[in-house]
Amino acid sequence: MDTLKDLYLNHGIFGHPTEGVWGLGCDPMSEVAVRKVLRLKNRSISKGLILIGSSHRQFARLLEDLDDRSKRRFIEKRSKPTTWLVPSNGTIPPWITGNHD
Repeated sequence: MDTLKDLYLNHGIFGHPTEGVWGLGCDPMSEVAVRKVLRLKNRSISKGLILIGSSHRQFARLLEDLDDRSKRRFIEKRSKPTTWLVPSNGTIPPWITGNHD
């Protein structure tokens, strides 16, 4: 069986549990891998995708332009999964953002 590192290196995709269903995951910086997910889901690249992480550290590049108060709120520990909408600061590729900022 491939390790997660092998999957990333080979632009692979994987299934993972979310709050209510199984999701498809991949290295979001790999356009090849993201296009595989989009093809399986029959989803338009223009719609954009969400990024899921287990730590605020995984989103450090996305938070660089946020004001201090917003950064503190993002980093604050929560008792349940939380969805954040963060404006693009140009570090996330268009195959993730789609037609959205």
